[in-house]
Amino acid sequence: MKKISILLLLLFAFGVSFSSCTKDFEDGLNYSGFNNNENPGNGDNTENETTNDEGGDYWPTAIGNQWIIDENGSEVSMKMIAKEGDYYKFDQFSGIGDGVSGTASVYLKKVKGDYLLKVDALTLDYGEGMSAKMSGYEFILFKDYLDVNRTWTGNFVQTTSFSMEGLPSVTMNISYTGTILEKISSVNIENNTYKDVIKFKFHQEAKILGQSATSNDTEYWIAKNIGIIKYTRLGIVSSLVTYDIKNKN
Repeated sequence: MKKISILLLLLFAFGVSFSSCTKDFEDGLNYSGFNNNENPGNGDNTENETTNDEGGDYWPTAIGNQWIIDENGSEVSMKMIAKEGDYYKFDQFSGIGDGVSGTASVYLKKVKGDYLLKVDALTLDYGEGMSAKMSGYEFILFKDYLDVNRTWTGNFVQTTSFSMEGLPSVTMNISYTGTILEKISSVNIENNTYKDVIKFKFHQEAKILGQSATSNDTEYWIAKNIGIIKYTRLGIVSSLVTYDIKNKN
């Protein structure tokens, strides 16, 4: 059980890499809530803010939009391959924890300056004939209209069931807080200059009954009309190498 618990905790932090599979997220999830009736978080300290309805946004959505990211010396491609309702589906999503392989679909949805990521049920292969299935979830990664030092919060519940007979399912409660750290006129990354950049921190905390809580912070730099250009997690820096934007919706 110790090995399983450690691997599960690795997965709660955003930055896990997901590749597309044929099973899509079930219908019925929307902005006001998701599976297990959990709320993605309407955001603390946001009541006096105004949403950004004009002038572009910070993550362009269109089928064919693509970002190539250098992750610790390896290039990873993220491409939007389909539109399903209000969600844009990626072929894969950057960065997974070590030691586990799995398949899931990841989607992006934007609602008046709120950027939501949705992940469908994830099937994991631990090796040695053991597999597990984790329930899907959705959360607000970013709010582009908040001032520096403003925050948003949310939480969701994720349940993991195992193929091994007699092994009980595990329920993980995940809470998160996003904080706007800086608004920067221009940033140079990988010899490219990006304008209108917002730097924000995304803090997550996972709790499993009977175990100590585990937390993780990721910092992001996101450029207007481009998307995420850099992020740091666990001391590892990942940077945008190149991109192809078909549309700036």
